Amino acid sequence: MVHVRLSMPTLERHLGEPDDMEMDALGGSTLMTYTLSWECGCTAKGSGQDYVCAPCAVHDASLRAVS
Repeated sequence: MVHVRLSMPTLERHLGEPDDMEMDALGGSTLMTYTLSWECGCTAKGSGQDYVCAPCAVHDASLRAVS
């Protein structure tokens, strides 16, 4: 599986708003990580503006092209 590093604005531009979001605190600190998922099957994990995305088969080529 290919993973690409993308910013949140790029993800939203190509995939729209995530359909689901889970939050995790790292070590009880205030740093939060987010796991985002879309109905198409794309997922992304990160914090702030940087995410590592595992694109679905439909979006794989287009997301790798912008990474």
